[in-house]
Amino acid sequence: MTVAQGLALSLKAKRFRWLADPSRLASLEALRGREWTTSELVVTTGLSRPNASAHLSRLRDRGLVERKPRGRFVVCRLRDDGVVCLPAHGEEVPADVAANVVACTRSDASAVLSEALR
Repeated sequence: MTVAQGLALSLKAKRFRWLADPSRLASLEALRGREWTTSELVVTTGLSRPNASAHLSRLRDRGLVERKPRGRFVVCRLRDDGVVCLPAHGEEVPADVAANVVACTRSDASAVLSEALR
């Protein structure tokens, strides 16, 4: 692997590291095909209001979520429909591989997943 390839992979890993948070993934899942106020998202995901707001802010900072005024409220929605496929990729992992990843105690579970899918 060249230095440029290594840097490109590091950048990709950094960009997607935020997906490792279950609360952020829950927010993305909830926003699939629907607009929500923060209050509605709190009810839907079970997150606390400060937690939901923080995750929405991070998703907005990355350009994945946008806010739109709607009367007295502000609704959040996915900025790009292409984002919808990101969490869905994890659903395509075979059950036995997923079980191995869940049971893994290594800090680098993604390496276990990559090895298992070879």
